[in-house]
Amino acid sequence: MTYLEYSKIEVQLELEKELKFTTYPTFIFHSVIGKELKKLTCIFKHLKCRECPIKQSCPYSIFFVTPIKKDNEVLKGRNKGPHPYVISSDNLVDEEVKVFDLTFTIFGKYIKQFPYLYYSLLKAGERGIFKDRIKYKIESVIVDDKNILKDDGNLDMDFSYSKWFINQSDNLKNRYTIDVSFISPLRLKYKGKLLSDITFNDLLDASQRRIELLSSFYGIYEDFPISKNDDSFKLIDKEIKWIDLNYYSARQRERLKLGGIVGKMTVQGELDNSVISILEAAELFHIGKNPSFGLGKIKVDINQVG
Repeated sequence: MTYLEYSKIEVQLELEKELKFTTYPTFIFHSVIGKELKKLTCIFKHLKCRECPIKQSCPYSIFFVTPIKKDNEVLKGRNKGPHPYVISSDNLVDEEVKVFDLTFTIFGKYIKQFPYLYYSLLKAGERGIFKDRIKYKIESVIVDDKNILKDDGNLDMDFSYSKWFINQSDNLKNRYTIDVSFISPLRLKYKGKLLSDITFNDLLDASQRRIELLSSFYGIYEDFPISKNDDSFKLIDKEIKWIDLNYYSARQRERLKLGGIVGKMTVQGELDNSVISILEAAELFHIGKNPSFGLGKIKVDINQVG
């Protein structure tokens, strides 16, 4: 059985004044959390992460570098794995807000280390963000409709985890209409190049690969070839475009562009339970490159035909 435990943790921030984000908001919070977390946890400040003797257990390294051994069986020859979390927000670029929602989805045993992210976010709020040092407070931290933020400002981490699993209860296929919304830019690579257009099967392949990696590193993985016919999905409608988002990399000390696909796609075709659960995982855990920045967020609506 392939499965992955996770927790979706919703944090509500209240800014001291209304603020318009001119770049993708999750980029900002990814950056400030990383900066504060490194200050909070790094004890070998003169070393680079790759040289650090405790890089496998340091919270900053785990969340922002995610080192793995090159002789691993999943990503052979690579020394970095998928980060054990994603962040997302419903707030948009150029939208003026005073109350801001930020959602963390954290995987497996690293759910217990969420307080490191929380206190880093809290510290960033005390210092303020952007050049104007706009401060914010954390108003609530919600897990399963319960506020785990206690009156003393600490967290009640005694909550149960959610579980995603591949549903292979039967191979019966039904015909469905599948609406996919690409909410934050999706960055998919094929043969080393980012795709500016994708098919529904590209989406399925990326979704399957994503859950293979996450469940291998943070859950339980058993090979699960999903049943799909590459020619069985009829395109009903597609309106997608490529957009570029500005991002300042403090590590590289330069402005970068993180572009990807946004828009909608509608197809009709036959799905069994295994493929449906893969699509559910894609919606929960994002797909493509840079999900820890908030990219690759999709929404999938599946409706049976007839």
